[in-house]
Amino acid sequence: MEKKSEETGNNKRSIEQLINLPEVRNALSELGVFVRNLKDGTGFSNYLWKQWGYTDREMVEEVWQRVVHPEDRESAAEQYEQLLAGELSTYRQTYRVQTKAGDWRWVVTAGRVVGWDSNGKPELYVGADADITERRVAEAALEQAKAEAEVQAQEAETLRMAGAIVASTLEIEKAVQLVLDQALQVVPYDTASVLLLRDMALEVVGGNGWDDIDAVKGLRIPVPGENPHGTALEHGHPFVVDDVAQDFPQYSNISGTEIRGWLGVPLVVHGETLGLLVMHSTKPGFFTPKHVRLSTALGDHVAVALFNARLFEQTKELAMTDSLTGVATRRSFFVQAERALKLARRNQSPVSVLMADLDHFKRINDLHGHAAGDEMIRKAAEAARAVLRRSEIIGRYGGEEFAVVLPETDEPNAMIIAERIRMQVADIMIPGEDKSLTVSIGVTARDPAELTTVDAILEEADSALYEAKRLGRNRAEMYRPTA
Repeated sequence: MEKKSEETGNNKRSIEQLINLPEVRNALSELGVFVRNLKDGTGFSNYLWKQWGYTDREMVEEVWQRVVHPEDRESAAEQYEQLLAGELSTYRQTYRVQTKAGDWRWVVTAGRVVGWDSNGKPELYVGADADITERRVAEAALEQAKAEAEVQAQEAETLRMAGAIVASTLEIEKAVQLVLDQALQVVPYDTASVLLLRDMALEVVGGNGWDDIDAVKGLRIPVPGENPHGTALEHGHPFVVDDVAQDFPQYSNISGTEIRGWLGVPLVVHGETLGLLVMHSTKPGFFTPKHVRLSTALGDHVAVALFNARLFEQTKELAMTDSLTGVATRRSFFVQAERALKLARRNQSPVSVLMADLDHFKRINDLHGHAAGDEMIRKAAEAARAVLRRSEIIGRYGGEEFAVVLPETDEPNAMIIAERIRMQVADIMIPGEDKSLTVSIGVTARDPAELTTVDAILEEADSALYEAKRLGRNRAEMYRPTA
């Protein structure tokens, strides 16, 4: 036993002598390692603590426990006390630490007792810290994205069910009732009505949430008129009244039901306004932009039911948007492009596709950095979107390359649009230079009979883009098949 104790003491002295060498201490510190003598308070901290504004003395004086986040402090301190008492020989915790600048950083720390005194009590402790803040932020963002995806999936399922309902019945009242039941899952209204436009008035033909729906059905509201219904139809898009009692007091009580928040969605099919979907709340200011978005989608189903037709197209899918540019991601672009081609085949209309690539982009990145490069990509996307109509699809194909689908667009008009995009991009100045950004664009146009696959059409546009680059860049070239 005495021999083992002597060996332990010799090992401890050897370790202490080694770590007291300045070059060893510096190397260990840079690796995130710290050393603490639990008896006399000597030791050194790692680069992280110095980076956060703390000294070696503050670290060994147990300042670290005071700067641990209050929510994490108890767990961190409890295990450390067990270490000091000799109940544990290892330590591992994840907690938040406040820097002297006031920021919070996530840290994972692990350590082990490597030396004991003559009484067998822990004396020399070696550990390592790792800053995992970025990882925790990414994990939190992932969890948030998952939660949002679940909500969006519920919204999509609700809208899918609404579409199935409309497709399964030709009875207007039944379809309206079932769709409004589904709507409650995503827009928690108190009462709702569907009104048909008939003879200069909106007439209630169905609803949900009313104590006596029969007392509400058949009510007629004159349009145009001094009422929110007429205003919604006049605007031609969703209209929200935060407080009906204040703005339209004569409509704040319908069949004994108090109404404060009001949301109206015009029901339009093939450009014809058929009526209005109205949702009410007893709370003023209740309806949000999210409610507007969802009720608009639901209104499409109601409109189809009123038009006595079936809905064949998917009504809701998770939007996938490139975070830098705000345009569609590559995956989302392909989904939308396939849909556009399918519609073009059905309508026997032409489709054109553009492939655009920023010129000399590597040079911009090399000279000005990736942040400047990202800004050029963002501005180029913004410039292209300023030219395009809402029905036209733009996606980030990869890096500094964009793809565009132009429904109902023939070759001459496709070249006009490509040239407009090129000129719009040319208004963007490269930071730190007196040069403007330029873009090369490949264009291909297909008649309805020539519509094959998205990949095949993109390949043609890419070939035309290559030709535009070969001919000097900053130009648009139309695809010409080789003989």
